[in-house]
Parts: sequence; C-alpha cells; structure tokens
Amino acid sequence: MKNFIEYLMRYAGLDVSKNRIGFAVTDKDGEFITHYEVIKKEKKEKIKELFEKFKPELTFIGLSFKLDGSLNENGKYTKVWSHGVRNIIGKFQIVNEVGTTRLALIINPEEETDGNVACLLIKIGLQTIK
Repeated sequence: MKNFIEYLMRYAGLDVSKNRIGFAVTDKDGEFITHYEVIKKEKKEKIKELFEKFKPELTFIGLSFKLDGSLNENGKYTKVWSHGVRNIIGKFQIVNEVGTTRLALIINPEEETDGNVACLLIKIGLQTIK
C-alpha cells in the first residue's frame, strides 16, 4: 500500500535523444501518466517551461545500454545532458530503458515513440522506488 507522501507527488519522465526529447508527466497524485509533448531538438527554455508548469518532484530519465552492459552512444549523451540540466529539472533518477522503444512501438506503431517511452520510464521508475 502506498504511503500518504507518495499520493502527493508528481513525477516526470524524459526520453532523451540528440534530436528530440519525449516528456511525460503524472497528475498531482502520481496516479495517471500522460505523454505530454515531444520537444524537437534540445531546447532548454522549453524544458524549463514544462518543469515550471508541472513542478515534478522526481524525474525519471531513460539511459540506453549495449548488450554487454556498457552505455551506448545515446546513453552517453543522455548521461551528460541530464547533469547539464540538473538545475532545471531538479531531482532525477536514471532508469534502464532497455526494451522500452520496442514496447512503445507495439503499443502504438503509428506514433512517435518518444512520448510513450517517457510514460514507460515513469512506470518503471515508480516500480523501483516502491
């Protein structure tokens, strides 16, 4: 059973790549996850705007790995990027995103995967903190 504090938290998810960033957010109770927006290219001002609007208390950021367990190129980029925007996004937790893109394509093959992956990152992240 969730404790009282967990019901008062809003979470965000970021699926980061060099070309775009998928942004998902929960409601203020952390119960419902919504794919909110895909940000084309890196626009820190747009990210800042979203974080000021929703004020998530914890953000889950997906990190990509190779099969041997080392970071792939996007994972390396995401790791550097996430530390560069720490002052904008606040507290964050890295989530292993292995398989999330494939799952997002299965869920909705007609849509860009970034937003759906961001939703999955929140779901995975919430499972790791409970």
